[in-house]
Amino acid sequence: MNAIAELLSEEVRRYEHLYNPSMAGYKDAQMASNSWREISSNVVLAVDLCLKMWRKLRDKYVREKKAIRLPFVIAFLVGRTCI
Repeated sequence: MNAIAELLSEEVRRYEHLYNPSMAGYKDAQMASNSWREISSNVVLAVDLCLKMWRKLRDKYVREKKAIRLPFVIAFLVGRTCI
């Protein structure tokens, strides 16, 4: 991960309502907009670039997490029969 991506992920970590659906402000668009503006000023990138980079990082994480879990699930299901 490059330095900008690390900085962005650290900044997003400070705003849990951006990624945690159990937070009260998760669906608050105004709060999210304000948070992304603050993040973009700290990272020194435009808001749209921060959002795009964050989505790429998040999607990559989810894909890799799924790839790690899939072999375990397959190994668990091998040899089972359905009734």
